Amino acid sequence: MTCTSVRRRLESLVDGRLEPGLAEAVRAHVAGCPECARHRRAAASMPARLGALPMPPPVDLAPMVMARVAAGRQRPELNAALATLELVLGCLVLIQISGFAGLAGAATGALRDAGWLLGSSGSTPVPVPADLFLFLALVGLVACSAAHLALLSRGSRRRLT
Repeated sequence: MTCTSVRRRLESLVDGRLEPGLAEAVRAHVAGCPECARHRRAAASMPARLGALPMPPPVDLAPMVMARVAAGRQRPELNAALATLELVLGCLVLIQISGFAGLAGAATGALRDAGWLLGSSGSTPVPVPADLFLFLALVGLVACSAAHLALLSRGSRRRLT
C-alpha cells in the first residue's frame, strides 16, 4: 500500500469501519512507516479531542455575535464628530478660497439676487460667477453636513432606547 492510500483510510481504521483484511494491510504499512504512524496517532487522538469540546453552541449564538459586531461598528460619537469636522473644514476651505470679504460679497450679492427674485428690488443684478459659485458651494456643504448630522443624531437616539 502507498502512504497516500493508507492516510485516506486512517480515520476509518480508527473508527473501526475498515474490513478486516484491509485494516490488517493498513496496520502493517503503519508499523513500517514512521510518517504514516505519526498520522495514525493524530487520527487516533481526534475522537478524544472532539469529545473534550464543550457542549454545542447555543442556538442564538450567530445572532448574538452579529449584534456585538454591529454594535462595535457603530460609533455615533465618532460619526457626529466627523460630520462636525466636515462642516468646519468645508467652511474653512471656502474662507481660504475667497476670504471673508469674498464670502461677505457673495452673501451680499446672493441677498441682492434673492431680493430681485422676490420682487423687492427694481434693478436686475449683474451676477458674479465666482461669488455665486462659492456661495452655492457653501450652501450645499452646509445643507449636506446638516443632513448628515440629523441622520446621525436620529440613529444614535434610536440605539439609546
